[in-house]
Amino acid sequence: MAQEKKYDVFISYRREGGTDVALHLYYLLNRDGYSVSFDLDTLHAGEFAPELLSRVDNCTDFVIILNKDAFKRTLDGAPKEEDWLRIELSRAIEKRKNIIPILMEGFEFPKNNEQLPQDIREVVNFNGAEYSKRYFKAFYAELKEFLSSEPNAQTSIVMPCVKTVTLVHDTLNTPNLIRNAKHHVYLHAAYYPKY
Repeated sequence: MAQEKKYDVFISYRREGGTDVALHLYYLLNRDGYSVSFDLDTLHAGEFAPELLSRVDNCTDFVIILNKDAFKRTLDGAPKEEDWLRIELSRAIEKRKNIIPILMEGFEFPKNNEQLPQDIREVVNFNGAEYSKRYFKAFYAELKEFLSSEPNAQTSIVMPCVKTVTLVHDTLNTPNLIRNAKHHVYLHAAYYPKY
């Protein structure tokens, strides 16, 4: 039996409203030497549920992105087995992971914590970092201070989803744009700043 990969950081988020921030943090943390589990890039063929739960079990830090509607599905009474954010958070609490909430603009915990299901209610007690686009550098530094994991200098980032890459250089010979085969343009340094 193959040994399961251990991740430093597991990123949990709602697809609606959390994907961009999750992806940005995935790239930055990878660049800074952390091994990060991000389901859109690192989960491949196989049974989704057992693999995801195994990754939560084997991570050190559990980062949960709490956007404005992060708990809407939960509070609206969705069954637990249909609420992946709740499943992941519940597992992280059960396994006593270092849980770091990322509080997005507009997010508020329910006024009455009793509204949250018992298995995730403890999340209101965890210290988190307030996400800020304007003060992103300070936010990212704070997030890294909360991590229990230590970066590995040997880790390198792998850029997913780009088939053929053409670098376009300006007069200073620095890469400004990356174009893939379908001619979609991605801002390189501007979207994933070096912090």
